[in-house]
Amino acid sequence: MKKRYSSDERLKQKLQQLPQVHDSRSKDEIYQNVMKHKEKTPRKPQAGKWVFPTLSAAAAVLLLLVLLPNMSSTLEQFSSNEESVPQEQQQAGESSAEDTQETEENESNNNESDSSEVIEREENDVKISEEEEEPAEETETNEEPPVEVGEKTPVYENYVTALTKDDIEQGEKAVTIPLQDLETSVIVPITFLIKESQESLEAFEELTEVYTGEDVGLDPSALQDIDWKSGEEEETPLEAEFEEEMPEASSSESEMIVKSLEESMRYLGENEVVLEHNGAEGVELGNYGVLDHYTIEQENRGYYVYTTNEDMSFLVSGNAANISTKNEDGELFTFFETLEQMKTAGENSSVEASIPQDMTIEDVKEENDLARVVFSGDSHIPENENGRLMIEAVLFAAADFGFERVSFEGENLGEAEGYSLNDPIDVPVAPNQIEQ
Repeated sequence: MKKRYSSDERLKQKLQQLPQVHDSRSKDEIYQNVMKHKEKTPRKPQAGKWVFPTLSAAAAVLLLLVLLPNMSSTLEQFSSNEESVPQEQQQAGESSAEDTQETEENESNNNESDSSEVIEREENDVKISEEEEEPAEETETNEEPPVEVGEKTPVYENYVTALTKDDIEQGEKAVTIPLQDLETSVIVPITFLIKESQESLEAFEELTEVYTGEDVGLDPSALQDIDWKSGEEEETPLEAEFEEEMPEASSSESEMIVKSLEESMRYLGENEVVLEHNGAEGVELGNYGVLDHYTIEQENRGYYVYTTNEDMSFLVSGNAANISTKNEDGELFTFFETLEQMKTAGENSSVEASIPQDMTIEDVKEENDLARVVFSGDSHIPENENGRLMIEAVLFAAADFGFERVSFEGENLGEAEGYSLNDPIDVPVAPNQIEQ
């Protein structure tokens, strides 16, 4: 037994010294080959003796005992190699395919990215330019914020100032005629200085016929085709003779005639006029019907700013600008209420406010022929032409209420061009002085 054991040991050692066999076939392939070989091999007849099969079986068992550990490790290594190699090859193949596809896609993506980068750069340039422009728009918005209607009064650089007593030199006197703007139906009184020796009514008639108002952006007077004459006796009304060739007046023309009479008679010192045609009393005036005489009622008017297409600004009455002078109950506004109304002209009006809205009038005090207009401490008279315009608008409004002087009172009023606010100011003689 001992000898046999040593022989087995040597055999085992010899077998271990054999080089490792690597079979590239899979386990399934080896199994299939064994099964095929088994089926093809014919069965041999049994040997007459049992020794050989027994020895063969013992040798096979011994061989298996020797080979199984190595074969197991070999098969495990082969299996791992088999699993890793195809996977690596597959991964390599897939990587190669993916690389090819990625290369193509990268080229396509590069082209697309190039075009997209161009588009994106252009869009970014547009966005950047828009972002650069937006601050400018915001700056402009900050510099010139939107102003609601009535919050800001325009600057009237070409305001035609009123005629004051100081403007009239010795040997002169004033005459005022009514011009019109046919587009807006606003009546604008224009004042001229004439020689004191000239008869006022004759000068009035001549100027209404001659002066067209074109140089200041106005239309001729609605009264230019009328002959005027004073009453034959004292205290008799003024007579207005309409010319024979004058066609029948329309409603709008009649309205302009009546307003022109109202805006001019008071500067002539008249309050009633007789209307005649062909030597007989009575003239057809549209909605007014046949008028034989017309009485001008003294009432508060309020004064506003009218600017022509020649950029000339004039003071006009609320009555001449179709602005109501009465409240909802049909009562005339008080002097205080009239001044408040002069701070806004209303929507769709052809005129502008003459008193800025930030000028707060706290009180109006009446002392005989003096009106004291008291402003709040934060009210400040504009330093440009608007300041003089506002002062004169208040003075004319006060004159309609019978006041001869106005004092402007406030802690921070400042100064107005042409006027000293330290003392009461006399009301002007007439509005809108123009040199002939």
